Amino acid sequence: ELRLPHVHQVVLALTHADALERERQYAKAQSVVQTANSDLAAMASYELSQVGGMKQITPSSLGDLTTEEITAS
Repeated sequence: ELRLPHVHQVVLALTHADALERERQYAKAQSVVQTANSDLAAMASYELSQVGGMKQITPSSLGDLTTEEITAS
């Protein structure tokens, strides 16, 4: 699970771009979307560099149940 810092700013920028499109200001909207997308990509890249990639912990057993019994359910 990625935890992106300041992602609310990207959401606000995309909302602003939507409002610009409704006002038929397509060039401005496209510029805002491109900026928001590059900011989002930078945040995701930073987060992945901090965690060292995606990791998944898979236990070999959970109490009395094995992973085969859990996946068979």
